[in-house]
Amino acid sequence: MGLVDDSADMTARRNVNFPLYNMIKRCSTSTLPRASEITLTQSHKNDQINNFNTSTFRMSMKIFAGTLLAALFATGSANAQVLTFDFTAKVESMYEYDGSNIAIVTSSTLSGADVVNGDSVHGQFSFDLGTPLSTTLQFPQPANGSDLTYQGPQIQATISFDRPAYTFTTDNSGLSMIVVKDAMASNYDGFVLLANSYTPGMTAMRSIQVSLFDASGNAISGPSIPRSLPLSAFDEATIKYNWLRLSDGAQFGATAVITSLTPVVTSPVPEPSAYAMFAAGLLALGAIARRKAAAQR
Repeated sequence: MGLVDDSADMTARRNVNFPLYNMIKRCSTSTLPRASEITLTQSHKNDQINNFNTSTFRMSMKIFAGTLLAALFATGSANAQVLTFDFTAKVESMYEYDGSNIAIVTSSTLSGADVVNGDSVHGQFSFDLGTPLSTTLQFPQPANGSDLTYQGPQIQATISFDRPAYTFTTDNSGLSMIVVKDAMASNYDGFVLLANSYTPGMTAMRSIQVSLFDASGNAISGPSIPRSLPLSAFDEATIKYNWLRLSDGAQFGATAVITSLTPVVTSPVPEPSAYAMFAAGLLALGAIARRKAAAQR
């Protein structure tokens, strides 16, 4: 056998049997990137990944913060069930009691305020729809309908006499309650709010009583505390201011006819627990942001 050109034979074999080898060989001299280009390309990819991660992180934080705020206000809305009403009224009648005799009067200074029949008054009262039923002050229930007493510290009231410039605001130091009577279209419906407070030193007790009655029995629907109190739905609407001296039982009372009753729109006030949840969420956001910054460095 003759000698064969090994180099030519190897080249022929590579061309026939190793097309992949030839493709790589061709690319090695033309299309494959240099090492510096590979490093630059990888750095660009890393920047893109970091930018994507940063954008995703920011978006996640926005979603988390939005969810936290929504939960905060949802909690505030759930807990804020306080309704407030403004009223105006005109004093129609008064009485004084000296411990043994009661007298109808047209003016009085017994309570410390100079009150005269015909005086105009204004003020507001508020209550929480979530005020619980009293466990001790329930009346016997009627055969049809309900007559329930609710008791709690959420019941507040303020009354101001315009002419003597005298204002009294309850402070829950005494008994406060709401009575809701639903007669189911028989007898009468009623809403009574009573808020009492003691004077400093417990020398006297003062109270404000809002009384709304409807003889048709259509104003109140159900045993729950009503969400609305339209003045036109009631036949009788009065507000009473009473003063009692504890040492001898002397009393003064003034009854004013309500001339306007307007609901006050207020923003929900979150409970302290909602603020605590929001603060915890802010701390968590800060911790995540610091951890992310440290990882990028």
